[in-house]
Amino acid sequence: MINKLHKKIIVLFSCLFIIITAQAQNFLIKGIVTTSDGKPAARVNIQLTETNQTIITAADGSYQFTKLYPGKYNLVVSYTGLATQVKHFTVTKESTEQTIDFVLLENYTELAEIIIGAAKTKLDRIATIGKLPIKPMDLPQATAVIERQVIERQQVQTLGDAVQNLNGVYVMGNTGGYQEELGSRGFAFNSNNTFKNGVRFNNSIMPEVSGLESIEVLKGGNAILFGTVGAGGVLNIVTKKPLFVNGGSVSFQTGSYDYYKPAIDIYGAISNSKHFAYRINSSFTKAGSFRDNVKSQRYYVNPSLLIKMGAKTEVLLEADYTQDNRNLDFGTGAIYYKLANTPRYLYLNLPWSYNNSEQIAATSTITHNLTDKWQIKSVYSTRKYNNDLFGAARPNTNSQFIDSSAANYGRWIRGLVKNKNIERYNFASVDVTGKFITGKIQHTLLAGIDADITKTTAYNFDLTQYRTDKKNIYDTVNIFGTKQYTQRNDVPNVPWLLYTNTTMRRLGIYVQDFVEVSPKIKMLGGIRYSVSKTETPDSIYASNNNKLHNEKRTNDAFSPRLGFVYQPSKNISLFTSYTNTYELNTAIDTFGRVLPPSIIDQFEMGVKTMLLNNSISVNVIAYVINNNNAVQSYPNLSPGDSRRENGGQTQSKGAELDIVTKNIHGFNINAGYSYNDIRYKKSTLYVPGSRILYTPNHTANAHIYYVVKPSNKLNGLGGGIGLYYVGERVAGRSTTKANPGYALMPVPDYFLFEASIGYTYRDVRFRFKVNNIFNQLSYNVHDDNSINPIAPRQFTATVSYKF
Repeated sequence: MINKLHKKIIVLFSCLFIIITAQAQNFLIKGIVTTSDGKPAARVNIQLTETNQTIITAADGSYQFTKLYPGKYNLVVSYTGLATQVKHFTVTKESTEQTIDFVLLENYTELAEIIIGAAKTKLDRIATIGKLPIKPMDLPQATAVIERQVIERQQVQTLGDAVQNLNGVYVMGNTGGYQEELGSRGFAFNSNNTFKNGVRFNNSIMPEVSGLESIEVLKGGNAILFGTVGAGGVLNIVTKKPLFVNGGSVSFQTGSYDYYKPAIDIYGAISNSKHFAYRINSSFTKAGSFRDNVKSQRYYVNPSLLIKMGAKTEVLLEADYTQDNRNLDFGTGAIYYKLANTPRYLYLNLPWSYNNSEQIAATSTITHNLTDKWQIKSVYSTRKYNNDLFGAARPNTNSQFIDSSAANYGRWIRGLVKNKNIERYNFASVDVTGKFITGKIQHTLLAGIDADITKTTAYNFDLTQYRTDKKNIYDTVNIFGTKQYTQRNDVPNVPWLLYTNTTMRRLGIYVQDFVEVSPKIKMLGGIRYSVSKTETPDSIYASNNNKLHNEKRTNDAFSPRLGFVYQPSKNISLFTSYTNTYELNTAIDTFGRVLPPSIIDQFEMGVKTMLLNNSISVNVIAYVINNNNAVQSYPNLSPGDSRRENGGQTQSKGAELDIVTKNIHGFNINAGYSYNDIRYKKSTLYVPGSRILYTPNHTANAHIYYVVKPSNKLNGLGGGIGLYYVGERVAGRSTTKANPGYALMPVPDYFLFEASIGYTYRDVRFRFKVNNIFNQLSYNVHDDNSINPIAPRQFTATVSYKF
C-alpha cells in the first residue's frame, strides 16, 4: 500500500514538473550597465525581485538572466552607496529576448570609490594565501586583509605603515635603515614567512607597495600549507592583476624631506580581445630623510599578462623588478645598554656608505577548472636577489663598544662592514581543490605538492689588510657629534677573502579537508610531510682557490592541523585549533654544526561575530605557542654572519581583539588590541622567565575614515584619523647564565596619531596626510647595535588622475 502511494506521489510530482518546465521559456533578458561617463560598471548587483535572483555585472558591465516565466518583472540595479535604479519589463509567451541597459548617476571614479568603500568585513574576505575557499567565519584561525582602498587612502609607503591597520602585527626592527623586520605573536616574519602572490620573496629588500591590491595575514601556525615557516603567521602581498576593462591611473606623491614619487598603472584588453589582458605598474621614488646624509632611490616595475585559453583554463604571467639604493644607517647607538640621547637627525655612519639591492622575479600560474566543483592550479616561480653593502659597522659590534667612561663618554672606534650576497630561488607547486559529499557531510578538499630550491652565495671581505696591525679599525668618532677626533672620508679598497655557497632543497606533500558536518558544526583537519636537505657552506678562498667542504643534513617532519568550529547562529562562530609548525634552521653554531629544526606547537581558540545586520565584525582570540629549539643570534655579530645558538624552549601567550565595520553611513572603522607575553621557559643558556627581545606586550590600532555620500553636495570629500600604539619592548642582550653582564635594554612605548583628507573631482583625486602629529620619539632596535629612531612629524600629499 505504501509503495503504491509512493509511486502515485512520484507520478504526480513528475507531471507537475513537466507542466512547470513547459511553461518556462528560454527567454533572455540582458544588458549593459555603464557609468555616467560611458565606462563599463563592473561588480554592480542586478536583481530580479520576483525570482529573488541576484547576479553581479561582469568586467564589461554586462549581465543576463535566462529561462523566465511569462509575467511582469522588476529589474533592480544597486550597490551600497549607489543610487538604486528600477526598470520594469514583461515576458509574454511569444517573447524570446529583451535588452535593458542602465546608466548610473555616478562616474567611473566615483563607482570605484563606492565599491571599494562597501568592502566586506574581515569575516567575509577570503585570503588567497589560505589556498582553500573557506570563509573566515568558518576558519578556525585568525586572518586579516588590508585592501587597496586603505593603502591608497592612508598613502602607505612601506609595509610597516600598512600593518598599523592590524592588531598584533608590528615592526620589530629597522636594521641598517634598509629593511623592516615585521613580527606577530612574538615571532619574526622572516623570508620564510613573507610571500608575494603566494611565493616566498626575500624581505631583506623592502617591497614596493604602490603595486599592491591587498595585504593578507594568516596568524599562527601555517606549516601545513607552506612547510618551514615561523610560528607567528605568514604575510602575503597581492599585486594588481590584469583587467579586461581599459583604464589606468597616473599619480605623483610628495612629502617631507624631499620625498618624490611618480607612478603609473595601465591595464586593459589587448586589441579589445576577450582572451588577452595586461597590466603594467611602475614607480620611481627619490627621497631624503630626517636623518642627515641619508638618501634613497628606488625603481619598480610589475608587468602582468592574463590569458584566457577557454571557458575553463587561464594562464597568469607576472614579472616583478625592484631596485633599491640607499645609505647605511644603524641609528643612534647605545651606551652600556641604555639608549644614547643623541639628536634625532644625527647620522653616525659614513657619507659614502651604501646598501644596493635588487630583486627580480617571474611567476606563471595556470588554473584549470576540471568541473564546476574541482580545480587544479600549478605555479612556477623563479627569483634572483642581489645585495652589495659597504660602510661603517654597527656600533657595539666586533668588540668595538661605545665608551661609557667619564673621560671618553660617547667615543666609538668605527670598524667597517662589507657584504655581497646573491640568492637564487626556484619554486613549483600543484594544488587540487574540490567539493564533494559523503552522505550528508560536505567536504572541501585541498591536496598538493610543492618544492623549492635556494642557492646562496655570500662573499666575505678582508677588512684588516689595509692596516699594519691587522685590526678592523677605520677611524674614531663621538656619537654626540663632537669634533675632537679627525674623521676619515676615503673609501678603502677591500678585496674579497672567500665566498661560501649554500644550497637548501625542500619538498612537501599535504592534504587538508574542511568538513561541514552540519550548518553548526565544522572541522578542518590535515597533515603535511616535509623533507629538507641543507648543504652547509662550501668555502672557496681567493688566495688559493681551495675549497672547504662541510656537512650535508637532511630533516623531515609531519605537521598536523586540527580545528573545530561551532556556530550556534549564522552570526556567531566559536573555534579551537591545534597546529604544529616545523621551522628549518639553516644557521650554524660556533662549532660549524647545523642547528636542529624548531618544532612549534600552537593552541588557539576564539569567537568571531557579525553584528548589526552584518555591519560590524568583532573577533576575540587567545593563543599559546610553545617553541622547542628556539634559535637566537650570537652577540657582537657583523651583518651577514649566520651563526646562531639554541636558546631552548620559549612560550608565547596572548590575546587579540579585532573590530571592523562596513561602510555605515559613510563611516569605516577598523580597531584592534593585542597582548603578548613571550619568555624563555626552559633553557641552558638563558634565565627561565626572561623576556625575549623586540616584542611589545601591548599594541593597539584605531582608524576611522568618512566618505561623503554621492548624493551630498560635498560629494567626493573624505577624511580620517588614526591611532597606533606600541608598548614597551626590550632589546640589548638577553641575560645569560654564562655572562650575567649582558643586560636587557628597555625601549619606550609610543603613540602615533595621524590625520588625512581626500577629495575627488571627476577623475582627479587629491590626498593629504600628516603622520606622527605629536612628534613622538621612540626607536626600532636590533640588540644594541641598530637603534633607529621612528620618523618625526611629516606630511604626504598625492595627486592622481584615473582614465
